[in-house]
Amino acid sequence: MCRYLLLENVRRTAGFVRPERYADAIEVSFYRSNKEEIGLTGYEIKCSRNDLLKELRDLEKAETFKQFCNKWILIVGDERVLDGKLRIPEDWGIWIYDQGGTEIDGYFRTAREPHLLYPKPVDRFFLASLIIRAAETGFPTGSRKNPELLEAKK
Repeated sequence: MCRYLLLENVRRTAGFVRPERYADAIEVSFYRSNKEEIGLTGYEIKCSRNDLLKELRDLEKAETFKQFCNKWILIVGDERVLDGKLRIPEDWGIWIYDQGGTEIDGYFRTAREPHLLYPKPVDRFFLASLIIRAAETGFPTGSRKNPELLEAKK
């Protein structure tokens, strides 16, 4: 049974709209359990400090997608990216890529759990974009902490 569908480089809307906004990845959860809820998890992937600083200067970009998500998670390729007094929004989870990780722990270390968000219903523009990406590139995965998320950004 497919539990999750991982969509990379998801646009905010289908068609030609400026400015174009992209989420690095959106995961659609189809599985409901005691710990999980059916819904969307958004991922922002940052491999450099400069890229993260740019993102934090324009939080509206993340909010464009986060408004529809149950969770929002920042993934960094190296924890040194987080050094300093960065103001990462409280409701964002933080995962750190762990090259020494094993398949059992999912390759990512959770530095901060994401808050459960109360998303707006997905509008038809975002729904169209999700469907298009699913048709083009979506792949089912049984693991939420899929290392291919980070590999795709390198």
